[in-house]
Amino acid sequence: MLDWLNSPEEQLSKLNYLEKIKNNINKYNFKHIVLMGMGGSSNGPRVFQAILAPHSHNFHIIDTIHPTAIKKLEDKLDLAQTLFIVASKSGSTLEPHLLYEYFFGKLKALGLSEPARHFMAITDPTTLLEQESQEQGFLPGPFGNPLIGGRYSALSAFGIMPALLMNIDVELILTNAKLMAQRCRETQLDHNPGARLGIFLGTHAQAGRNELVFYFSPSVKALGWWLEQLIAESLGKNNSGILPIIDSDTHILSEKSIICHINLAGENINNINTNIPSFSIELENIYELGAEMFRWQIAVSIAGIILELNPFDQPDVEKSKIQARAILDQMIKNPAQDVLAINNIISKNSPGLVIYNQDINNFTAKIIHKNYIALLSYLEDTETNKAYEEKLKSDLSKHFNKPVLIQQGPRYLHSTGQFFKGGFNEGCFFLVTGPYSTELPSNYPALGIKDIHLSQALGDARAMAEDGRHILHIHFKDLTVGFQELLSLIKH
Repeated sequence: MLDWLNSPEEQLSKLNYLEKIKNNINKYNFKHIVLMGMGGSSNGPRVFQAILAPHSHNFHIIDTIHPTAIKKLEDKLDLAQTLFIVASKSGSTLEPHLLYEYFFGKLKALGLSEPARHFMAITDPTTLLEQESQEQGFLPGPFGNPLIGGRYSALSAFGIMPALLMNIDVELILTNAKLMAQRCRETQLDHNPGARLGIFLGTHAQAGRNELVFYFSPSVKALGWWLEQLIAESLGKNNSGILPIIDSDTHILSEKSIICHINLAGENINNINTNIPSFSIELENIYELGAEMFRWQIAVSIAGIILELNPFDQPDVEKSKIQARAILDQMIKNPAQDVLAINNIISKNSPGLVIYNQDINNFTAKIIHKNYIALLSYLEDTETNKAYEEKLKSDLSKHFNKPVLIQQGPRYLHSTGQFFKGGFNEGCFFLVTGPYSTELPSNYPALGIKDIHLSQALGDARAMAEDGRHILHIHFKDLTVGFQELLSLIKH
């Protein structure tokens, strides 16, 4: 799993090959390109787009199967002039495969003679997706390297090919990353930026400072999306690890905290001057992003060695998938049953919300003994819902004097979800679901995409409960009424 050490140099040697793939795509004059991926297959491209190509409005990234999000994306596209990239290292990831099936069906319905010519795969060799792409006749795409894990793949084909299609100068990204790789081979620690950072992280975590709080300057804030997965999924296991906190605006610092400042030269940053240990990083320009990614991959690997953890596996991620599949199997056998009815222990049922699994007073009483709260949201990604979530975050933080994280499902299942189930057991989790304004068909018998999306939430709730995590499932029947009622219940 260490081939990522050579990714910058390897991708530089393949630039002509990647350019040929791009030129072949350009012959079709697509108006839009859609990347469908999850976790490591989408986080690198998300960061590259946000920081290096914020105006590439014809390039879309979707890493959710919420039916409303899918429909909103569909409404933006001219499907007959859109290229869909299916990105999955394993070739069997549920979400991109579901998105592929949905949009392939839409293209077939348009009567296109060759709908497969609107798809390209980025996957490892010999996967089911690679086989599917060959059989259907997808446009040629690059292969990944099976010896590079998903969260370490941003500087491989999974990050570089999408960046190239956004017209980003990938040669400059990779050249900077290559220079960082050379610096990280230094045997003198003072001259090795990756080793210094890794030792900082690992030794402080050993001493009990296992909450890493980030402060970013504006232009590089999106790097936090990628760092969150790299750190949480690599180190959150064996009831140990480091919790990354990237949304630090209201974070409450404590004796558990360490701080990392990352800023772009010339930009102001909210430097926190405290007695809390801190590490500062400055990027001379935004194209040092690739170098920074490489530095952190080295650092997290070294921190894993210090903490006696394997930074290249994710043993607890599969637990949620197994539970979600069991729920889907149950629904297929009994399609008339409502998915939520599977959770049949209800402590409160009102006009605004339903609370499953346990009494809310018993649940909130446990928060005092925990270090952080996480809001795991499967709600529609709308400005209104975001405002509700931020209000809930603020009230929870003030009421319990604890840091609160907001995590979007199912995205977090491929990122911090490993930490939440496998890391130190010091969190309390509000898993939130709500009404769906849109339903879309799927290839599962008698089930829509809404049912599959909801099964992911319920599957994770089951997996976390089995791991002894303190989790409460709240389903909002009416968001306006339900949020007010929940806030009232928490405060009393």
